[in-house]
Amino acid sequence: MASDARADHAWSRVRPPTAALAGLLAAGACSLLLACAGTKPAPEAQNRCPPDRPGCQVVVVFTDVGLGERVARLQGQLSAEQPTASYSFDAAAGETLRLKLEGTAAHVVLTQPDGQSSAGLPGETLLGAKGRYALRLAANTAAEDAYGPFQLELRLIGKP
Repeated sequence: MASDARADHAWSRVRPPTAALAGLLAAGACSLLLACAGTKPAPEAQNRCPPDRPGCQVVVVFTDVGLGERVARLQGQLSAEQPTASYSFDAAAGETLRLKLEGTAAHVVLTQPDGQSSAGLPGETLLGAKGRYALRLAANTAAEDAYGPFQLELRLIGKP
């Protein structure tokens, strides 16, 4: 029995640090879980103006879809109060811009990095310069459906 008493005595000297370490680990894990549960997820890229700035120029966020192609899908609304929507994006020289517009009738104007503009864009446009481009949609007030929602898909396709 004397040996059992020594073993219990030895165990009592080892156990408190082990128990303290286990307690610290449990408290740390609990704190970590609470910290993770309390944080908001990162906001998604929205490709839209904040509600308090209806006339702003939206910087387009593209998603890389592979093989040198990036895509952005934009939604908006043209109205008498806000008859235009403006977007900007960066592109490389030699990339092709492919756009698809659905919804309300709108005029499309592309402004190049050097400031030159072209209206009435075809479905595909070869971009000749590296830099920031601006794309503007304006309600076509001569059309019956001049105002309303639109969906715009932009694709940037790299040189083959």
